[in-house]
This record gives sequence, C-alpha cells and structure tokens, in this order.
Amino acid sequence: MKTFLAILPAAAVVLACGADHPQSSLHVDLPGTAVAVTEIRTSGAPPPAPARASGSGFTEPARLVIRSQEEWASTWALIHGSASTSPLPPVDFGADMVVVAATGTRGSTGYDITIPDAALDAGTLRVGVVETTPGSGCVFATVLTSPVAAARVPRHDGPVEFVDKTVAIACQ
Repeated sequence: MKTFLAILPAAAVVLACGADHPQSSLHVDLPGTAVAVTEIRTSGAPPPAPARASGSGFTEPARLVIRSQEEWASTWALIHGSASTSPLPPVDFGADMVVVAATGTRGSTGYDITIPDAALDAGTLRVGVVETTPGSGCVFATVLTSPVAAARVPRHDGPVEFVDKTVAIACQ
C-alpha cells in the first residue's frame, strides 16, 4: 500500500502531461486530395485496442509501405514483439495497403506516434506522421519504449512520401 501511495503523485503528473496540446497539432497539412486513413486496430474484447504499440520490436525509426500479406504478417509480428497474441488484422491488399511509422527505441514513456492524414498529390501519396515527445518539465517513467503505429490507406502503386511532424507535449 505504501508503494502505491508513493507512486500515485507521479502517476498524476504523467496523466496530466499531454492534455494541453490542441487536436489540430495532431494533424499534418498535406497538399492534394485527402484519402481515407483507418488506424488498424487489433481484434478482441471491445473496444478494440489500436495497433499502436509502445513496446514494439522496432529499435530504429522506420517508415514502411506494406503491399502484400507476407510483408504484413512479418511487420505485425514486429509491431507486437515476441509476446503477441493479437491475430493478424485482415487487409484486402487488392484495394488497400498498410503504412507503418515507428519512432525506434526511446528512453522513457511519454513518446507516441500516429498516422492521422494522407493525401494524393500529382501521383504521389503523402502520409502524415505525428510524433509526440515529452516537453520540458514532463515527468515520465524511465523505461525503454519503441512506439509504432499502423494504418490502412487506399492502395497506391506509385510513390509514397512520409511527411513528419513532431509535437512536444505541454506539461504543467
């Protein structure tokens, strides 16, 4: 009980961090015609959890375009690491493809990554990636994490360009 009470104030600080960034900062302005982006979620008990994982096997930053079932299966295993019990979400690779963004290993919690936007412009599919990082004054657990996000977008066999944006979390 004493241990729980000792960590309660730190947990409150962690929960308070990140609450002050506007939702608009979690989007990337992209030229062209917007296309649908669907965050890939694991199946299971409702509500399904996002495919985003903080303990992935991605030790280095990565931006991937997945256009086949084989690539998807190996990437899904890497997203969830060796402890995965999540079944591979189905993807119709005739109509869709998967884009993946990973931060690589980080030295604390408080990092996240999302794929909120995509747009087709002059034959190039641009995919927006937002990485959130701890701002000054933030207190997070010192533990290795490796955030990753996956999203389904309409299949595009032409070039794909990732457009990155970093947002620092405002802590009080």
